[in-house]
Amino acid sequence: MRNRPPVAAQRARPSEELADIYWKQNQLEQAESGFAEELKIDNESLSARYKLAVVSLERSKAENAVALLDKVLQRSPKYPGARYQLGRAQAQLGQVDAAIVSFNAVVADRTQADRESLRQSYYQLAQLYRRAQRPEDSKAALASFMKLKQEADAEQAEKLAEKMKRPLEAQQATP
Repeated sequence: MRNRPPVAAQRARPSEELADIYWKQNQLEQAESGFAEELKIDNESLSARYKLAVVSLERSKAENAVALLDKVLQRSPKYPGARYQLGRAQAQLGQVDAAIVSFNAVVADRTQADRESLRQSYYQLAQLYRRAQRPEDSKAALASFMKLKQEADAEQAEKLAEKMKRPLEAQQATP
């Protein structure tokens, strides 16, 4: 799953904007450098810190990501996506119990999580519970994941059907 940055509360600076472009083009090394440079300019930038954490995580630098995300969450406990990304980083590091706590925080506060993060949190929880030898919790998390996936699939099918219907209506309307 590609992890895009949340909408920043404030306008990004040119160095952060350039790093965003690198990130979108999957040029992760340049994106990482750009976000790190932005933090040198503005050490208080939560968006640059968050984005650097996610890019670091994508580059298999989970320890760096955990440190960055911890700082983001200290300053802004409900920063969009941060708890989910922290869970991913903790899982990569084999910190199963900590990752379970992070993903449970995501699913507990559904108002803060986008649908994809919520769905993926349940999937991650199913995997982590299995590793922690908690089969009933794993089964429940997997059931929640499947329910959300089915809802998303049905919504996509509905959108596709609506899209397919429009050209047919247009053809029937022309004499």
